[in-house]
Amino acid sequence: MKKPKALSLLLAVLLLFGCTGCATLHNSAATLSGDQSEAPQQAVSESQSQEDVLLYEDDLRGVWISYIELESMMMEHTQEDFTYYARVVLNNVKAQGMNTVFVQVRSHGDAIYPSAYYPWSKYVTGTAGQAADYDPLAILIDIAHELELSFHAWVNPYRLMSQSDFATVDSSYLTKQWLGNTQYMRYNDTDGYYYLDPNNEEALDLICNGIGELVQNYDVDGIHFDDYFYSISPEEYGYDSATAHAATDRLVQRVYQTVKSIRPAVQFGVSPGGNYYDAPASDTTQYTNIVTWCTQPGYLDYIAPQIYWEFDHEQAPFLDVFNKWVRLTADTDVTLYVGLATYKFATTETLIIQQNLCLNHQDCGGFIHFRYENLCGSIR
Repeated sequence: MKKPKALSLLLAVLLLFGCTGCATLHNSAATLSGDQSEAPQQAVSESQSQEDVLLYEDDLRGVWISYIELESMMMEHTQEDFTYYARVVLNNVKAQGMNTVFVQVRSHGDAIYPSAYYPWSKYVTGTAGQAADYDPLAILIDIAHELELSFHAWVNPYRLMSQSDFATVDSSYLTKQWLGNTQYMRYNDTDGYYYLDPNNEEALDLICNGIGELVQNYDVDGIHFDDYFYSISPEEYGYDSATAHAATDRLVQRVYQTVKSIRPAVQFGVSPGGNYYDAPASDTTQYTNIVTWCTQPGYLDYIAPQIYWEFDHEQAPFLDVFNKWVRLTADTDVTLYVGLATYKFATTETLIIQQNLCLNHQDCGGFIHFRYENLCGSIR
C-alpha cells in the first residue's frame, strides 16, 4: 500500500528543513510518528496468512548483520554461547526500533548451516568445512521470529574461499572439485578469493540449488543478494560486456524462479551500489541490468540501493540520488528500500532525516542500516 502523497511530501519537507535538535539515533523507534508505531502489528497479522512469511513491505526498518559480526557470535563458541549472543544481538535490533534483519548466511561459498551444496563456513568453527554440532541459522531464525523480526538470508552468489581455506574442505563439494579450473572459477589477486564464473551454467545450477535448499529447509522471509557480481572483469573470464550482462540476467531470473517455485510469498531482492547517473552505476561496473530487473516481471520483489552519501555531497547528494531511484521504481511492482551509511552517520541528524524520509515517502518502503555494529555497537 502506498503512503498518502500529501502526508509524505509534508513530512519530507518538515524533516529536511525543520529537524534542528533531533535526538540521536539510539532507539530510533522514538523518531517515528504515532501512526507508524502501530504499523508493525498490522504487518505481522497480514503476513501470517501468507505461508507464515513475516514481511514489513511498506514500513521496513532493517539492518545488515554481516559475517564479521557472526564470527564474533559463533567462532569457538558452544551452542549455548551462540544462542546467548544471538538473543542479545536480535534484542538490540528490536530495541533500536528495527523490524527486519538481513543476515549473511553465505559470504564465501560456504554456509552457517548444514548444507548439501556448500561446506561449513570457517566463521562458525574456525576451520572451513568443519561442522558445528548445532545449526546457527535455525537458532537465529527462531529467535528473530519470536521477536517478530523478519529474516532475510543474505547470500553472496559468486565469491568463494581463499586457497588456504579450500585446503580443509572435503572433495565431495563441487567448488572443491572445481578449484583451479578456470572453466568454473577465477582467482582474484586483489582480495585473495576465488570467484565463480557468472557465465558457467553448472555454477548457476549450484547457486540456485543452494537457494532452493535455504527456502525449502528454513523459515526465511526473504533471499537477499549484495552488490558483488563482477569482482573480476568479464575479460578475465574470457568474454565481453554483453555476455556479462546476460549472465547476471540469468542469475537473477533463475533465483527468482527458484524462490517462487518453492514458497511464493518469500521475497527476493538485490542491494546494488547506490550511485545513479543516467542509469544505475552498477549496470556499468557490475554488469547488472537494474532498469530491466525493476520494470519487467520475473526478476525482483525489491531493490535496496546503497545510497551512502550526505545531502550536500558534491557528486552524489543523497536527495538527488534517492529521487532517481524513486522515479525508477514508483510505478512498478518492485519495492524500493534504501541502504543507509550508518557506518558514516551513526547518531547524527543526517541519518535520522534520511531514515524518516525513506519511511514517509509514498514510493519508498523503508531503509536498511549498514551494519549492525555501527547501529548497536560491538557484540563483545
